Order: sequence, then C-alpha cells, then structure tokens
Amino acid sequence: MFVLLDKEKGISSFKAINNFRRENNIKKIGHTGTLDPLATGLLLVATDDDTKLIDFIDKGEKTYVATMQLGVISDTYDSEGEIEKVSDVIPTKEEVEKELKKFIGVQEQMPPAFSAKKINGVAAYKLAREGKEVKLKTSTIEINTIDVLEFEKDIVVFEVNVSRGTYIRSIIHDLGQRLGCGAIMTELRRTTIGPLTEEHFGTNVDIEKLLTLPIVELKKEEIMILINGIAIDNAYGIKGKYVAKVNGVICGIIEANERIKSVKLFGKKIEVL
Repeated sequence: MFVLLDKEKGISSFKAINNFRRENNIKKIGHTGTLDPLATGLLLVATDDDTKLIDFIDKGEKTYVATMQLGVISDTYDSEGEIEKVSDVIPTKEEVEKELKKFIGVQEQMPPAFSAKKINGVAAYKLAREGKEVKLKTSTIEINTIDVLEFEKDIVVFEVNVSRGTYIRSIIHDLGQRLGCGAIMTELRRTTIGPLTEEHFGTNVDIEKLLTLPIVELKKEEIMILINGIAIDNAYGIKGKYVAKVNGVICGIIEANERIKSVKLFGKKIEVL
C-alpha cells in the first residue's frame, strides 16, 4: 500500500512514518523523500511488500510553498539555526521577483552544511553540529517555475517547482546573497509529488502512474513458478526489468531476456491470488 501523509511541523520524516506504522499495526514502512522537521506537507509512504517498489518510483518534480525572511542569515539557512541580522535595507518586491526568475533552469546547487547529505557515510548535519569542517559537492538540479505569492515588509512567500534533490533552503540562502541582504527559510510546505497533490492525502495511492518501469501482466501459474526461483519462457517478447502484475495486482519486479526471472517478488500478495 502507498499512502500520502500530511507531515506536521516539528517532527522528522522518520518519526512521522513510524507514528503511522504504530497507529496502523504495520510491520514494515518506508518513504520516497525526506522532509526537514521544519517542513510540512506531502510524504509518500510505502508499507510492507510495497516498500520494495520505492527504488522504482519516480522521485522527480515536486512543488513547494516557502516563506522566507529577508535581512538575516543563519548557519542552517533557516529559522532553526543561529540567526544573525545582516541588513535593515530590504529589497523591493520587484527586485526580489527579478532575482528569483534568474534561478529558473538547470544549475549546480550547493547543499546546506546542515543537511542529510552523506560524507564518508556520515550525515553532513552531524559533522556540522560537532563543529567539524563540512565539504560537500554541488548537485545538478533544475528549477522549473518560481513565483512570488505574497510580499510584506521583510517576509516573502513563493511557490517553486523543482527537480529531485533540490534544497529550497539553498535557493533562499543564495537569493539573500545575491540581493546583499541575506535571507532564511521560516516555513516550507510540499504541495505536490509528480501528479500527486494534497487532494490525495490519506488515500491508497494508485502508484502505477509513478512507476519508472513498464508493466507486464503475467499468468498466475507463471508467477507461482517464478517465486520458487525458477525462470520461465519469455512468451511476451519483452526485454529488461518490468513490474509484474497478476489479475491486476502488482506482485513484484521481473527481468526478461531470453527467459524471465524474478528480481523482487511480493510473497504475501502472491499467497492470496
């Protein structure tokens, strides 16, 4: 099962999904993309056998509504860190909008030192908290759209659609540097994950639209052979990895060449076919 949770502010993504797991007596759980404790919004969760599909889910474009404060900076790039005032001179709405539009497109982005990016297997934020030097590499990201929704004094609310791996905190920090006044993120809400929106909260998500692999419908007798580790004849003329369905139920991942073999099969789903 895949479910969209509305993560609340102030807890980690790990705690959010574990709360859901305990409340629903779920044995195994995972998610497709972390939200910072400060952030709220869409968190796509997989349970039990469906956690094996996470690697094959499109984790592409996401939309966020972010709030930033101009005139200040912090070591975490948000309001959770040590805040320092930089400037009393706040740019106009027009100046902010003009500079924001320059972010649109493919670019290299430096992640925040206080992030979950790994350095020799250790999360960067752990090193940063210990006062150790954090050397991160830039990531290639894409910003598709970015629009100011509200502007009042030193507070700006904007909506942005970005590729996987984009840090909204870094966009805000970099904007503040370009404007010469500094900026930090004070609120963040994820409103879309691909085609999924807030209208899908709490529902059993039809995950097929997010799969990165094609789907093939197999016969029940074929999947029963595959689950025993035996390859079957390739009567479908397919090649490569596929999501295997039987009677409309996703039963796992198979790989087809001259013969078809199993990659990951979902035993519990196959048992009740």
